[in-house]
Amino acid sequence: MSTTPARSVNRLTTAAPPAAQPATPWTFEAAAACVRQADWPRARLAYEDLVRQHPQHVELRCNLGLIEQTLGGFEAALIQFDEAVRLQPDRARPYLLRADLHKSIDHHEAALLDYDLALLHPPAELDAQAHVHANRGTTLHALGRHQEALRSFDQAIDCAGETAGVHYNRGNVLRSLGRHEEAVACFDQALLHDAHDLQALFNRGLCLGALGRWQAALDAADLVLQHWPDHAGAHSARGDWLKNLGQRQEALAAYDRAVALDPAVGAAHLNRGNTLRELGRAEEALLSYDRTVELDPTDWEGHYNRGIALHDLRRMPQALQSYSLARRLAPQEHRIEWNEALALLMSQRWHEGWLAYESRWRLDPPDPGLLSQAGALWTGAQALMGRRVLLVAEQGLGDTLQFCRYVPHVLARGAQVTLMVPEALRPLLQSLTPGLRVITQTLPSERYDLHCPLMSLPLALRRFEPGPDGGQAYLQADPLLVGQVLKGHPHNGRLRVGLAWSGNPRNPSDAQRSMALALLLQALPAGVQAVVLQGDVREEDEAAMARHPGLIHDRPGLQGFAGTAAWCEAVDLVITVDTSIAHLAGALGRPTWVMLHRMADWRWLMGRDDSPWYPHTRLFRQEGPDWSEVLVRVRSALNRRLQAQPLRPTVG
Repeated sequence: MSTTPARSVNRLTTAAPPAAQPATPWTFEAAAACVRQADWPRARLAYEDLVRQHPQHVELRCNLGLIEQTLGGFEAALIQFDEAVRLQPDRARPYLLRADLHKSIDHHEAALLDYDLALLHPPAELDAQAHVHANRGTTLHALGRHQEALRSFDQAIDCAGETAGVHYNRGNVLRSLGRHEEAVACFDQALLHDAHDLQALFNRGLCLGALGRWQAALDAADLVLQHWPDHAGAHSARGDWLKNLGQRQEALAAYDRAVALDPAVGAAHLNRGNTLRELGRAEEALLSYDRTVELDPTDWEGHYNRGIALHDLRRMPQALQSYSLARRLAPQEHRIEWNEALALLMSQRWHEGWLAYESRWRLDPPDPGLLSQAGALWTGAQALMGRRVLLVAEQGLGDTLQFCRYVPHVLARGAQVTLMVPEALRPLLQSLTPGLRVITQTLPSERYDLHCPLMSLPLALRRFEPGPDGGQAYLQADPLLVGQVLKGHPHNGRLRVGLAWSGNPRNPSDAQRSMALALLLQALPAGVQAVVLQGDVREEDEAAMARHPGLIHDRPGLQGFAGTAAWCEAVDLVITVDTSIAHLAGALGRPTWVMLHRMADWRWLMGRDDSPWYPHTRLFRQEGPDWSEVLVRVRSALNRRLQAQPLRPTVG
C-alpha cells in the first residue's frame, strides 16, 4: 500500500529590483499581481521581462524558476536556478530551490547534493534551516538511507520545533524500517498538530495493521473513509484487515470497491484474488491474479499466487510456468520453490519433485542443536556400512507413517540406524523392521556419523517413485493389543467400519479436510457397526456420538498409535478423511477408503481413485463444493459391500 509523497513547500518572494536600476512600476506591480492571483502564464511573461531588465538579480531568477516549475517547465526552471547559483554561490536559497526541483522529478541524488550545498551556507532563519533538513530527510528516505533520514528530521525539529509534516515524514521512515510502534507515535504527534490529516491517520492504520492490531487498523480506515470515501488505498487496506479478522465476504466487498475506484491498484487485485481463493473460488481468483500481473509483470507475488490458484484448479503445467516466472523474479523467496515441488510431485515428476522438495530446509532450517550431534547430512553419496545413522521424523504424524517405509532400505545398506519419532508413534514403529532402534524426538544425547530427515530418503535412496514395494504393508499391530480389543468388543458379524472424520484443528487445511461426525454417520446404511478411531473428539461431535449409542468408542485404547493400529486390525474397513489415520491404515495394509477435499494434498495425486502408496486404499474425491456427493458415493459403495459380504461369525 502506498503513502502520499513527502511534504515540502516552496514560496515565491516579491523582492524589488535594485535601486540603481528602478523597475518600471507597472511591470513589477503587474508581476506581483499575477502571483497573487495565481495567473501563472502572465506571471511568467512579467518575470521574464524583469529578468531581461535585471539579469544579475538572483531573487528575480529564483521567482521565475518557481513559476516555470509551477507550469511544468522543469528544464526552464533549472536554467534559472543554475544561473542563480552561479550569480550567488554562497547563498542557500538557490541551492535549496534547485534541490526541491530535483526532488520533485525524482532526481534524488542531485537533490541530496544541493541540500548538502545549501547547508554549507545555512540560511539565517531557523524555519528555512528546518526546511532544508526536512526535505533532505525525505530525499534520503527515497534513496533508502533511512537512518540518515531520521537524523535529518531530528535536526529539522531542533531548528524549528515539532511540526506535523516532520512527524508525518519521520513516521513514514520508521514504517519503512519496520519500527511500527515508533511510527505510530510519530503519526500520533502529527495528528496532534493537525487532527484532520487523513493521510497521517491512514498511515497510522497501516502501522497498526503491521503490528497485528487489525481491529484498531480497521477503525482507522473507517474514520478515513468517513471523510475521504473515494480513498482506494483505504478500501484496499480495509479489505486486508477484514480478511485477517476472518471476515472474508466483507473483505471481498472492500477490495471490489478499491478496484472500482482505482483499477490500477495492484495490491487490491492481488489480495482480492487471495480472498477469493480462500473462499474456494479459484477460477475467479485467477482473474484477479491475471489483472495483477497485467498491471505489473514484475510482481512476483502476482505470478506466485496465480500459480497457487492454477495449482488448486489442478492445471499443473500452467501452475509450474507461473511458479517458474515468480522464482526468476524473486529467487530469495523459497516458498515459491516449495510450492513448485508440490506441483511436481503431484504431477508424478518424482525426481524433479524430490530435488525441489529439499527447499523446505531453506524455508525452515533444522534445529542447530540437532545438527551439532547428528553428523553430516546423508545425501546417498556416502557409504553406510557400519556407520551410525540418525533418521529424523519431520512434519506431521501422517508424514512419518508414510515415509518410515524407507527405513529398512537404509538398514539394508549396513548402517546402524536410529529412528527419532514423536512419542505417540514410538511403540508402533518398533515393529517396522528388525535391528532398528526407535527413540523419542528430542535433542540427541549421543553423536552420529550421518543423519537424514525421513522425507529426504526417497532422494537419498534414489527411490523416486512410490513402488514397487511401496504398496506392501510395512507396519504391524501388536497381536496382544488386537486380542484385547476383540475380547473387549467381540465382532458381532456385522460389517465393522472404523471412522475418522477430523484431524488436527491447528492444521491450516483443517477446514477443508475435516467434516462433522453427524454428516458421516448419516451416510452409514443399516447393517454397519461404526467404530470411532479418533481418541480426540471435538465438542460439537460429542453430541452426535451421544445420539448414536451403538457407536463404539474405546477412548482409553486410542491414546497412542499402537492402540489405534490394533483397532484398525479389528475392523473390516477404515473410512477416513485425510489424516494420520489414513496413513496408519494404509501402512497396515488394511482396506481403507479416504475421503478427499477437491484440493487434496500432493501425495494423493490427481484424477485417480487408487494410491500408489497404499494398494488397499480407495479414494473418494470431492467433485462439488462440499462433502454431500462424496458421502452419497460412500453410502452406495457400502451398500454394495454389504450385499457382497456374508455375515462374519462372532469373534471374541
